[in-house]
Amino acid sequence: MSRTLMGFYFFAFQLPALNILYVLRLTVETVIADFPKALQYKSAKGEVPIQSAARCAKSMSFVPLLAQQAIKYNILTTERGRLFLPVLISNPPRNIIQWLAATWSNRGPKSFEVECLQALKDLRGANLLKNEDYILFGLINHATYTTSLSRLNYLLGANPSCLSTKFPNGDFPIHLSNYRYRGNIRVFEALLKYGAKYHPAEFGYLFKKNKYGRRAICQAIANYGKEGTFRLVQKYIRSSDNQPIFYHVFQYCPELSDDFVYRYPDAIILKDRWGRHLLHIGAKNGLKLSGSLFMMIHSNKQSVEERDPVTNLYPFMLSASGKKKDLTTIFKLLSLRPDVLSSSHGLEE
Repeated sequence: MSRTLMGFYFFAFQLPALNILYVLRLTVETVIADFPKALQYKSAKGEVPIQSAARCAKSMSFVPLLAQQAIKYNILTTERGRLFLPVLISNPPRNIIQWLAATWSNRGPKSFEVECLQALKDLRGANLLKNEDYILFGLINHATYTTSLSRLNYLLGANPSCLSTKFPNGDFPIHLSNYRYRGNIRVFEALLKYGAKYHPAEFGYLFKKNKYGRRAICQAIANYGKEGTFRLVQKYIRSSDNQPIFYHVFQYCPELSDDFVYRYPDAIILKDRWGRHLLHIGAKNGLKLSGSLFMMIHSNKQSVEERDPVTNLYPFMLSASGKKKDLTTIFKLLSLRPDVLSSSHGLEE
C-alpha cells in the first residue's frame, strides 16, 4: 500500500462533509481488506486509525467499524478491536470507550452528543460494548455530565443493573450527581428515573449512604432544594406503585417523615412485609407528636388499637420502649385508646 493511499486513509477522518461519510466507510473497508496492517499504521501524532477517528465528531462513526475490522483481521483482538487504547488528547486519561461516554466540545456540542451516542449504540449492537465494561471502565462515572445526558440515559437504559453496583470507594451511581454538579438536578433525575423504574424495591437507591455516610436524598435536598428534589421523587416514585416507602424513611431518614407523609398520604395504610402498620414503625423509631403522626392516626385509626405483630406491643407501648421516648407522644397514643390498657396486661416483653 502506498504512502499516498495511507495518507488519504488518515485524512479521511478529518473531512468535514457529512454527505461523503458513507462513501468513506466503503473506502476504508476496501483499504483494510487490501491491507489489514493499515490498522496498525501510526500518524505523525502517534495515533493508530481508531484513535484518530475518536478525536472528532465527524469521524466517531468510524470507531465501531475500525474495531470490527481489527477483530476480523486479527489485529490485537485481546484489546477488543483496540478499543482499550488511550485517546491521546484526553485529560484526564481515558480509553476509547470511556472517551465516547464522556467527551464533549463547546464547538457543536449537539453533534458531539449525537455522534458519541450513535457510536456507543453501534458498539453495543456489535457486542463490543459489554455490561462488564460499566464496572471495569466506570462508564456511568464518565457519563454523569450535563453535556452527556443522552449518553447517560442510554447507558442506564441498556444496563440498569449497574445502578445496584457500588464503586470501589463505596458510592452508588446515584451519589455521583450530588457532589459533582451542585445546583444542576438533571443528572440526578436521570439516575433516579432508571433506579426507581428498575429497582423499585430499593426506591432507586435513594436512601443509600455514600462514601461520606450521607444518604442520597439528603444530599440531593442540600444541593437542589427540598421542593425540586421532592418534585422528582414524586414523579418517579408514585403513590400508586404501592411500595411501602415510609418504612425506608423511618429507618434511614426519620427527619424527613413529615415531608413524605404529606406527599404520600395514600401510602400510610400500607403494611410492611411483617404486617406492621406505619404507626408501629413510627412509634418504635421514636416519632414525636407532629402533623405526620396525626395523619397516620386519623388515616388509619385501626392501627392505634392493633398490636405490632413482631413485638406484640401496642403503639403507645412501642413509643415507650424505644430508645427515643417522648412522653407527649406516649400520652397521645394512649389517650386515643385508653381501653387497650385493660387488654395489655400479660403481654410478653
